[in-house]
Amino acid sequence: MKKLILFVLLSFVMNYNLSYSQSDDSMESWNSYKTPGHVHEMLAKATGNWNITTKFWLTPGSDAFTSKGTSSAEMIMGGLFLKTSDKIEGMGNYRNGSAIIGYDNSAKVSQKIYIDDYGSGMLYMTGTWDEATKTVTYKGQMMDHDKDAYVDVSETMTFNGDTMILKAFRPDSKGNQFQYLEFVFTR
Repeated sequence: MKKLILFVLLSFVMNYNLSYSQSDDSMESWNSYKTPGHVHEMLAKATGNWNITTKFWLTPGSDAFTSKGTSSAEMIMGGLFLKTSDKIEGMGNYRNGSAIIGYDNSAKVSQKIYIDDYGSGMLYMTGTWDEATKTVTYKGQMMDHDKDAYVDVSETMTFNGDTMILKAFRPDSKGNQFQYLEFVFTR
């Protein structure tokens, strides 16, 4: 009886392993997908503590509100994602925000999720990496709480050693894109 139980268990384990085994090509593809690459190395250069100077425009041509803050950034999940935590003073209070930024090796696309305590929504954007300019250009949608509708938005994030510049664009009241936000990160 013990031999029969052992035989059944071994047969089950062998069949289970065979049915879920990966081909060499599939394993190579998966290893490539989960291994940090060149863009991840670029993101890793952003780790550390940053000072932030911000400008915010309510409408095209309006005077900018300015503020200052700090940011800390660290690589997580084995070097696949950059996590940022920001604290920015403005208009008499603080805004706390956090981003997860990554690069999908298979899709060849940059990805970003951003949240802050100025709203209950999440911003999800995808973009392309330009090696020559060290810039990611993101596109996505965010909730316009005045209209209760999603609007098209975009961002550029340029990496330059100890300086990073983020510029964000959204539609004005006529639907034309304008720069409404600029973050300058310095160390």
